[in-house]
Amino acid sequence: MKVLKFGGTSVGSPDRMKKLLDIINPQEQQIVVLSAVSGTTNNLVEISAAYLAGDKPKAALLVQTLKDKYDIFIKELYADANYLEQAKTIIDFHFDLIANFANDIFKASYFLPPCTIFI
Repeated sequence: MKVLKFGGTSVGSPDRMKKLLDIINPQEQQIVVLSAVSGTTNNLVEISAAYLAGDKPKAALLVQTLKDKYDIFIKELYADANYLEQAKTIIDFHFDLIANFANDIFKASYFLPPCTIFI
């Protein structure tokens, strides 16, 4: 079995993502992994830095800007209205989750394993 992983510039635009179909062979057993679209990781680092600095308005603006980028991306990627709606549901879910950090719904301790620090 092959595992094919694509990310960054190889999935940086809808056209580039569609060109992956030339590489993916539906006749073979494959696992296809798509990681972050080009620029997303840097955007998420910037968003997290704003949250950590306590600048919730900046973080919220950065989240909305990135979400807007993804909304445009999926509109160009999907011609079929049903697939577009499914993609929008997924995008909305994940960006709502990121945006909720601004509401203090999540705390860092929820994501860290319990540990003891010895000094």
